[in-house]
Amino acid sequence: MARPWKVLGLGAIVVGLLVLPGVWVVDRTAGRDLLVVEAHAQDVVELNRALWEQDKEGVPAIYGTPRTVERLAFVPEGKVVKPAEDPSLEMYLKRGDDHPLQVQTLWYFGVPTAVGGVLTGLGFLLLARRKGS
Repeated sequence: MARPWKVLGLGAIVVGLLVLPGVWVVDRTAGRDLLVVEAHAQDVVELNRALWEQDKEGVPAIYGTPRTVERLAFVPEGKVVKPAEDPSLEMYLKRGDDHPLQVQTLWYFGVPTAVGGVLTGLGFLLLARRKGS
C-alpha cells in the first residue's frame, strides 16, 4: 500500500526540483528586456512623429507614455516596436487590457511552487514509510 505514496512523493520532489530550472530556461530563451509604453492612438502617433524634434524629447514619447524597462516572456513580435527614430530602442506597446507575462511573475510563483513540491514530496515519502511499516 505504500507504493502509490512513494511514487507520488518522488514525483512531487522531481517537479519541485525542476520548476526553478524551468523558469530559468524560459527566462533565458523567451525573455526580453523591453521598455513598456502605454500606447497612444495611431493618429496621435502620426501627429507626434510630425512634430517631433531630434533633441527636444525622447523617442518613446512619440508612441505613448513610457513606463519602465521590464523583462517580458513570450512577447509576440508584432507587439515589439523598433522606432525608425532610434532603431536601437525596443518598446512594448501596451494597449487597453493587455497584460504581458513578466519573467518576475514566473520567479514569484516558481519559488513557492518548488518549495511546496519538495515539501509535499517529503510528506508523501514519510507517509509511505509509515504505511510500509
